[in-house]
Amino acid sequence: MSIYLLPLYYMVTKLAEEKESRAREGMIMMGLKHETYFIAWFIFLFVTVFSMSVILVLSASLRIFV
Repeated sequence: MSIYLLPLYYMVTKLAEEKESRAREGMIMMGLKHETYFIAWFIFLFVTVFSMSVILVLSASLRIFV
């Protein structure tokens, strides 16, 4: 379970950096919609967690559940 804390740590770090630089406000001023912003974060984190899950399942099936 602790391996899934890595994406959470990454997300919190990136959101804090984004809040400091006010990048989101700038993107909204340039026409970014809220839905697009949240969908981009969802896709990024989904791909990260999905790839971690696949790697863990493959490694567990090859070593643990032989």
